[in-house]
Amino acid sequence: MDQLKKYLPLFAIALLAFWQIAFFQHLLKWDNVDYFLPMRHFFSNELRQGELPGWNPFVNLGFPHFADPQSGSWYPMVWVLSLFKSYGFSSLNAEWFLHVFLGGVGMYKLLESLKLRRAAVVIGSTAFMLCGFNVGTAQILPFIIGACWLPWCIWGFKRFV
Repeated sequence: MDQLKKYLPLFAIALLAFWQIAFFQHLLKWDNVDYFLPMRHFFSNELRQGELPGWNPFVNLGFPHFADPQSGSWYPMVWVLSLFKSYGFSSLNAEWFLHVFLGGVGMYKLLESLKLRRAAVVIGSTAFMLCGFNVGTAQILPFIIGACWLPWCIWGFKRFV
């Protein structure tokens, strides 16, 4: 429980900074709505009907859905979000917000492993969550997902070495 308490300030900061997204006041736009939402929505509907969506007949003249790495078909978080309800706008906002927060947690763990003071760790992880990349490319969900897992990969590699 103490482990979770140290991430509470990060969650509060992310909630304060991105409250319009977290509380579904505004929707994510552009590529998220044009491409990533329909792909994930199709995937979740097929999954909820007990089918694995090998072929998506709704785009062009059809294409292999699992072959598209941006569709989210191979990403576990899309599977988890599809368990609760059909993937929609709220799921898209929740996935984006969760990735920004998890990226901050990953940076927290990475900076903490460098034996920095708590203030520096909190400031660094906050700066990572609120950085221009996360805000400026909020429209491209795979970029946000990649940014989220980057500090985790570095932290894991550092531990491995």
